[in-house]
Amino acid sequence: RARIQLTRAGDRLSVAKVDGNLGILEMQRDHPQQAVAAFEKAERDFQAMGATLELAGVRNMLMTLYLQLLDPAKALAVADRAWAAREHLHDPTVIGHLHLARAEVLATVGRLREARALVEQLPDGLIAGPGDADRLHYVQVELARQTGDLVETARLAETALIDWPGD
Repeated sequence: RARIQLTRAGDRLSVAKVDGNLGILEMQRDHPQQAVAAFEKAERDFQAMGATLELAGVRNMLMTLYLQLLDPAKALAVADRAWAAREHLHDPTVIGHLHLARAEVLATVGRLREARALVEQLPDGLIAGPGDADRLHYVQVELARQTGDLVETARLAETALIDWPGD
């Protein structure tokens, strides 16, 4: 209903935001293909409007979703588009999300040096919350695992799990 009302009102940006939110709902309902369609539409619309903050958010969701769908080529394509637009971002949290998402995608496709460089170049203050720290820990553990450093993998994993709840 909101989408219909916003379309009638001519509020294209809010319509695109609704599409992005529909993608999140579809992810929560475990309907990944419907989520992809909603996010891809929102990405096109945000791009056309020059809505850089919203575009970065939907691209982050697409990268995550494509990795979950075991489609790293599409995740990498989105990561490349997002990275090319990084100079338009000013919010440190959004920049941190981009670094982490791209590092995760690069690690998944085996571009370990580039992924490690991104993690090491992550500016201070770009990890905003516990979810960001968890994602950073995951990427660090995965990089150590993929390079065959099992001692470092175990050390990083143990450190990451210290603050996790027992359940």
